[in-house]
Amino acid sequence: MLLCLCGFASAQAQQLSFPYPTMPTMLRTPAERGAWLLEHYWDNFNFADTTLIHQPDLTEQGFANFIDLMPRMSAEAARRGAEVFVKRVYGTAGTPQNVQTYFTNLTEHYLYDPNSPLRSDELYCLFLGIYEQYPSAFDDATRERNSYRLRNLMKNRKGYTATDFVYVDRRGTRRTLLDTKSELTMLYFNDPDCENCHRITSELARDSIFTANPRLKVIAIYPDADTELWRKEPQPFPKSWTDAYSPDGDITARQLYFIRATPTIYLLDKDKKVIIKDGTADEVRKAIIQLLGR
Repeated sequence: MLLCLCGFASAQAQQLSFPYPTMPTMLRTPAERGAWLLEHYWDNFNFADTTLIHQPDLTEQGFANFIDLMPRMSAEAARRGAEVFVKRVYGTAGTPQNVQTYFTNLTEHYLYDPNSPLRSDELYCLFLGIYEQYPSAFDDATRERNSYRLRNLMKNRKGYTATDFVYVDRRGTRRTLLDTKSELTMLYFNDPDCENCHRITSELARDSIFTANPRLKVIAIYPDADTELWRKEPQPFPKSWTDAYSPDGDITARQLYFIRATPTIYLLDKDKKVIIKDGTADEVRKAIIQLLGR
């Protein structure tokens, strides 16, 4: 294989693969080996070499593999791995600013982008929290953006009780989320003007998992204040769903839920603890089948 060295100031050849560390032979269990690898993953990577950020097969793929490994390990191992990585990027003298920016963008791309297969609010929150230990590494706008995201992503986390709210259905009946009884509850935040909502609603309406399961309650919530829009444009939701709005747009006005785009889907257990936060229809479907069966 011939390497094109055009554009490089030196004759230094490109690296061909990520420089993984050598695993100590005394580590036997998968947990021990995984935790060690996360902590030492970046030991042989030269963060001062700006040419590496232009080698996606090496650097970006190496980063993606690092991110993919984290949720497979314990929370403590993932935290330690993230801490070591962030310190190497933002807390070590000699790391160029464009390398720092590159990894900031890469972390956002893989963990925050809704289209990323590795997207994880929990892991992104972990990184955002560690970023705060290195304020001088970020400009004012980036610090404010990171703080805003962290505040909002910490709302209604997986395993925690979902924030209560009032909703009113088409009959004018007023209820609260926590008073709604069901083995599983799916919150479907939507907007009548949202074309993506129409498409996904149509897909869900053809699936009996979402329409004919007495152990699942689906609440389709319009969270904004323009209730006239909701009244004038009823959506073709399945009859088994509750079509409702948030009075005075309270959900949006008080930012009770972080709704980045519509539709946003949550799955809750019988105690209204979050099972899935801002998940895809397919993720929610698989979880329902696993929990309730068909």
